[in-house]
Amino acid sequence: MVRRRAAPPPSAAPSAAGARPRRSRHNAKASETPHEYAHRIAAREPALAEAVWGLTRLYEPVRYGGLADEAEAAAAEAWLRRIEKELEKGEET
Repeated sequence: MVRRRAAPPPSAAPSAAGARPRRSRHNAKASETPHEYAHRIAAREPALAEAVWGLTRLYEPVRYGGLADEAEAAAAEAWLRRIEKELEKGEET
């Protein structure tokens, strides 16, 4: 079984051009835990709630020192793609 650490969140990484990532109404506050952030986003964006909680359940153990196996990493990536797709739909309207 291959285990790997989670990559830093996209909001922490610079874009390909080296520019700062764009700010969004969805950015975490510096003092928020992943659980608090998920709760705030799920309450504000009900369409994202299931995916946000699914990703958070997988992220929290890794954030606090654990490792994710390949299945967990793939599941986290699937939740993230679902969130991104939902956000793109919101931008289109």
